[in-house]
Amino acid sequence: MEVICYACGKGEFPENTIEAIVHCQHINPDWRIEMDLQLTNDGEVVLFHDDNLLRISNVDKNISEVGYAELKNMDAAYNFKEELGFPLRGANLKIPLLKTVFRQFPNANYVLDVHSNKLEIVDKIVTVVEDSFMERKIVLVSKYHRILEKFKSKRPYWKYGASSKQVKW
Repeated sequence: MEVICYACGKGEFPENTIEAIVHCQHINPDWRIEMDLQLTNDGEVVLFHDDNLLRISNVDKNISEVGYAELKNMDAAYNFKEELGFPLRGANLKIPLLKTVFRQFPNANYVLDVHSNKLEIVDKIVTVVEDSFMERKIVLVSKYHRILEKFKSKRPYWKYGASSKQVKW
C-alpha cells in the first residue's frame, strides 16, 4: 500500500508549503507527497491549490495575474488555523516554486496535481521535471482531461492518474 501525504500535509502546516513537506518527510519519507500546481503570469510553476489567492494569503487576486516576484512576498500562512488565532501568520511561510521543492527534496516521491487548465503549464512542468531528473518520482493527475492528454502525448511513459472525465466513462 502506498500512502499519500495530501496537499503536503494540509492541516498540520499550511498546505503546499516547504514546511508542510518537511513535516511529511519527517513522519515518513516513503510517503508520496501530493502537491497542487498553478502557473503564475510570468510562467513559473508554483505549489498552490486555488485560482485565487484570497483563501490562503488574504490577497484578492488570481494567481494567473500575479508574477512570482509579487507572489513570493505573500504570506502562505496568513489564514492558517483561524480557530487557533493564526499561529503561523507572519512566520515567513511562502508559496514555493516546483523546482525549489525538487531541489530541496530530491529523494521524495510526488503526486503532481495540476490545477491550471492552461495548456502552457504542460511544457513548463515537463521542463522542471526533466531538468530536475524527477521523471521516475512523479505521478501526474488533474481534473482537466485535456491537460492530462497533452502530457500523455508528450511523455507517454510517465505515470498518470485518471481525469474526472475518464472516471465518469
